[in-house]
Amino acid sequence: MDLNEKNFYEFLNKAILLHNNNQFKEAEQIYKLLLKTKISNSDIFRLLGTLKAQNGELEEAKSYLISSLDLKYQDYYSHLNLGTIYASIDDKKNSIKHLNECIYLDKNKFEAYDTLGRFFLNDKNYSKALPLFKKAKSIKKDIDDVDENIFKCELYLANWKNYRANLENISNKIKNNFVVEPFATLNLFNSRTNQKKNAELYVKKNIVNKYIVKEKNYNYQNKKINIGYFSADFKEHPVAQSIAGLFENHNKEKFKIFGFSLIDLKKENNPYTNRISKAIEIIDISKKKSHEIEKICTELKIDIAIDLQGFTSRFCRPEIFYLRVAPIQINYLGYSGTLGPNLCDYIIADKIIIPPEHRYDYYEKIIYLPDSFLVNDDKQIISNKKFSRAELNLPNDAVVYCAYNNIYKINPDIFGVWMNILIKVKNSVLWLYETNDDVKINLIKEAKKKNINSDRLIFSKMVKDNCEHLSRIENADIFLDAFPYNGHTTTRDFLKVGVPVITIFGETFASRVSYSLLSALELDEDLACKSFEEYEKVAVELGQNKYHLMKIKKKLDINKEKNFLFKTSIFTKNFEKALEEVYRKYLKKMPIDHILTE
Repeated sequence: MDLNEKNFYEFLNKAILLHNNNQFKEAEQIYKLLLKTKISNSDIFRLLGTLKAQNGELEEAKSYLISSLDLKYQDYYSHLNLGTIYASIDDKKNSIKHLNECIYLDKNKFEAYDTLGRFFLNDKNYSKALPLFKKAKSIKKDIDDVDENIFKCELYLANWKNYRANLENISNKIKNNFVVEPFATLNLFNSRTNQKKNAELYVKKNIVNKYIVKEKNYNYQNKKINIGYFSADFKEHPVAQSIAGLFENHNKEKFKIFGFSLIDLKKENNPYTNRISKAIEIIDISKKKSHEIEKICTELKIDIAIDLQGFTSRFCRPEIFYLRVAPIQINYLGYSGTLGPNLCDYIIADKIIIPPEHRYDYYEKIIYLPDSFLVNDDKQIISNKKFSRAELNLPNDAVVYCAYNNIYKINPDIFGVWMNILIKVKNSVLWLYETNDDVKINLIKEAKKKNINSDRLIFSKMVKDNCEHLSRIENADIFLDAFPYNGHTTTRDFLKVGVPVITIFGETFASRVSYSLLSALELDEDLACKSFEEYEKVAVELGQNKYHLMKIKKKLDINKEKNFLFKTSIFTKNFEKALEEVYRKYLKKMPIDHILTE
C-alpha cells in the first residue's frame, strides 16, 4: 500500500468504511499504518480505541483513547468511549469523570446523558439515572431503549405517575414487532404470548443477525455425564442460595460438574461462592469471547449446558447457547420464561408452572420435575439471633402483613389491593423493604390516597446475612405475594420459617412460582388465588380470624416435614434422573420431547 501524507485522508476514509462494515482486521491495519505518518491526528487513536473496545480488548482500547485525548482533550467521543469502557470494568470514578466531561463539552448531545444514565442504572442508583434518561429523551425522542429505561427507573422508585401509559406503550411495541428488554416482560405482563413473541424478536435482532452457527458433529465418549452450569450469580445471590446444595449433592460418580462464571469471582468473599467453589470446578469466562467459550466447552466435552442466567442481568450471554456449547442445552432457574428460538432444547418446570395447555408458548420442551421445579438448600439455617418486633418497629399486638418483594415487582394494582386489606383489617400494618428514600416517600403517598396513615407502613432495610434474614421474617404473620411476578426464593424463605404466603397465579411462568411451592406443600387450595378479589378475601379472613391463621400455620409446619420441598438430596436425585433421561434420548438419537420425571 503506497501511503503518504497526500493521500492520508483517502486511506482514513477507506479504513472507516471497513470499520463500519465490521472488517476490523483490515481497518486496524490501515489505522496503524496511518499512525506511522508524521500527521498528528487524534481521530486515528480514537478510532483504533473504539475498534479495540468493540473487539473486547479493553486495555489496548483505553491506551489508544488516552492518546487521543493527549492530542485533543476536548474530543467528545474519546471521553464517551473511555467512560463506557471504565463503566464496563466497574471503575466508577473514571467512568463518571469522562462522561461528565462529555456533558461539559456539549450539553446538547444525546449519547453522554444516555450512557451516564445506563451507568447509574447498572449501579442501582435510579434517582440519578432517571433525570439523565429524561434529558436524553428531550434531545432525541425516537430512541426506544430510553423509554424503557425511564420506565424501569420509575418502577424501582415506585413512581407510578406514568405507569399505565408506559405499560400500554411497551405492549404496543411488542404487537408492532419492536423489541423490548425480555426481563421487563416477566414483570409487566401476565401474558405468555407477549413474552414468547418478544423473546423471538429479541433473539432475532440481537443474536441471529450477529452470529453464524456452524454445524457440529458431537462425538463425545465420556465416562461420566459432563454438565456445565453458566451463571453470573455464583455469589451472594438468590440463585446461589438456591443451588449451592444441589452442587454439593450431585452424584460425582455419575456426573462431572463445571461452573462457568460470567463474572470475575476473585473479589467475591462470601459463604456461597466459597461453598460452590468447593463443590464444583469454576471456570472464569467473564473476559472470554463467545467463540473462545465455545472452544473451551468443546475441549471439556460438555454434554449438557444449563443456563442459570437467561436474560436476567447485563452479564447474560445468550449468544453462547445460540452457538451451541453442548449437544443438550437447558434453561433453568435464573429466567422464568422462554428464552426464544434456537437457544435451549429444554426448560425445567413442574406440572403447576407449565401445565400441558401452556406448552405451545415455550420454545423449549418441558422437563417436568415432581413436587416443585425450585431447588432449595436445606443447609440454610435460621439464625439463633432473634429479633423482637419492638426492635423492628413492628407493633406487638398488630397483624403484620409482609410484602418483602423486590420493589420493581410492586405495581399500583397489587399495592391497591394491599391497601384495601389494611382498610378492612383495622389492627394491621404492612412491612416493606426500605430500598431508598424516594421509594419510601412514593409508597407513603400512594397509601395516603387510600387514607392509610404512614405509620401503618413499616420499612426495614435489607439484611445481607441470609440466616439473620430468615430469623427476622419470623416476625411476620402473613406474606403478601406480588403479581404478575411472584416471589421465588422470597416465597420459599417465608414458607421455610412458617409464615403463610398468599398468592395470585396467572398464565405465565413467573406468575405461578408461589402456586408451585404451595402446591408442593398441599396449601394451594388454602392460599393460591385466581383473582385479586379472592386474594383480598383470603388475606382479610386470615387477618381477622386468628384461629384460622393458626390452623394454616400448623398445617404448613406439618407439611414442611412430611413433603419433599425442603429436602435437597431428594430434589437432586429427581433432577439427576431427568438429566440422565434427556442424555439417554440424545444418545439414542431420539427426537427432543417433553420429559416427565416421577
